[in-house]
Parts: sequence; structure tokens; C-alpha cells
Amino acid sequence: EPQSFAAWLSTVRRSAVFTAPPVTSWYTETKQADGAFATLLSLAFSTTTNGGTRYHAVAVGDTSLFHLRDDSLIARFPIEHSHSFGNQPALVSSALGSDPDPEWFAGRAESGDRFYLLTDAIAEWFLRSAERDETPWQVIDAVTSAADTAGEFGEWVQSLRAKRAMKNDDTTLVRVRIL
Repeated sequence: EPQSFAAWLSTVRRSAVFTAPPVTSWYTETKQADGAFATLLSLAFSTTTNGGTRYHAVAVGDTSLFHLRDDSLIARFPIEHSHSFGNQPALVSSALGSDPDPEWFAGRAESGDRFYLLTDAIAEWFLRSAERDETPWQVIDAVTSAADTAGEFGEWVQSLRAKRAMKNDDTTLVRVRIL
């Protein structure tokens, strides 16, 4: 919940175990003291009193959530347009400090709905494709249904990077389907 986000993040920081390599230089020591930085996207589902399904999402940065129903993109969060990606997204630090305010989103899910949680490089490709009236979710589904999913996915990402259709950046995909 918005009112408990800071406390939750503080708990995560305190409970996390960070192992760093031995410090070999003054600048390494300074960087280690600054901590690690990452975007954050969380998605939680709950059952309503009438048996329906609701979801809540929270995000810091440009890792994105896409909600599909009946092969139509019905929600995009927190980035809504491919041109909105940049080089300096908001980030959460592993070290104590001031954090950017998170963004919040909620919706209703139905049986058969699909959710895609995508880091920035693949999220930007996804939105750019959707903006051209393509169906990038069908491409992702085809690639990730292969017998060797990890290998097929890696080859597919490399081919998009080679064609300059996707930035050469970390690429993580999580797909959730409501039964």
C-alpha cells in the first residue's frame, strides 16, 4: 500500500544480504558505499469478496507491466509510450537514502488475461511494436513456448539487437496468465 511502501523497502534493505568483492581501490570503495541501483516493479493479485480477481502494481523506474485480454493490450504501466524511455530512469538504491516516489496502478483481471513484466529494453521494443499495430505479445508467446525457452529467448533477443530493433541492455521477461 502507498502508506507502507517506505517501511516495506526499509525492511527489504535490512533483510537483504549483500556480498561484495574485496575492495581494491578508493573508487571501488566509494561505489560500494553508494550501493546498487535498480528499477522496481511489483505485481500482486487478490480475490475480491465476489470471487473476482484484482491486481495492484507499484513501480519505480521504467520496468513495465502490460495487461492483455482477448489478444488486446488493455493496460500499460508505468510507461505508456515508447518515446518515454530514457537513459536515466528513477532507481531504488540498496543503500539507505532518499528514494523516488513510486507509481501505483490497480485493475481487474479475468480468466485468460495475460500480464507481461518487462525490463526497459524489451518493454521499449514491445511498446514500439504495439504502436505500429503489431502484436508483440504473440511474438513473445511463440518464442517462450519453445522447448528450449532460455536458448530460444536469448537467440531471439540477440537477433533483435543485431537488427537494432532492441537496445543492447539487460532483458528480463516474466509472463503471468490468469487461469
